[in-house]
Amino acid sequence: MKILVIGPSWVGDMVMSQGLYIELTKLYPSASIDVLAPAWCKPILERMPQINKAIEMPLGHGQFDLKTRYRLGKALRSEGYDFAFTLPNSAKSALIPWFAKVPKRVGWKGEMRFGLLNDIRTNKKAFQYMLERYVALAHPKSSMTGSGCLGELSKLPYPSLDVYKETQQEALEAFNLNLERPVLGLCQEQSLAQRNVGLIIILHLLLMLRSKRATRFGCLAQQRTEK
Repeated sequence: MKILVIGPSWVGDMVMSQGLYIELTKLYPSASIDVLAPAWCKPILERMPQINKAIEMPLGHGQFDLKTRYRLGKALRSEGYDFAFTLPNSAKSALIPWFAKVPKRVGWKGEMRFGLLNDIRTNKKAFQYMLERYVALAHPKSSMTGSGCLGELSKLPYPSLDVYKETQQEALEAFNLNLERPVLGLCQEQSLAQRNVGLIIILHLLLMLRSKRATRFGCLAQQRTEK
């Protein structure tokens, strides 16, 4: 079985999406999972053992460019994907699996994507947590009734990225981090960061008072937006 995933465009969402990949490999042990995502996601995807390969998305966040989407979808037809999971909510994000003629196209309703998706889920708000929403897509629609139907939250497949010692040391040096003190990484959602700048500053100060180091992570798109 071959699976194509249209990945999210934000750091935190991409990390959390590993829950779906772990669940898919449990349900379909022989499945090969490819993820179409922005180039900056590749280092994250390389640290997910469930992923066969990362396919670079040539368009930036928010770009429509129908011709490019059609060309990419058409080029992916030869891969012979059986399933496609579209994780972003936009209508344009569902175009490539449709152009690729993937027979089973799964995702939440989002921007009225009837037709583009043929296994469309309409009860996204019934699931409280992002991890639940991702994992639920791996299961039949009829059994995914809302939070709790997958069992206890603590039992769900949490993200667990592989750690490369060499690149870890490079990151410690680049960001002047010292593991003798606890380090907390913040990957807050973009609009949340914009609305709650004061709250984030207070959180940083509280962590400093408790002798913790807090570091914010984001992609270039988030940096441009927050400026």
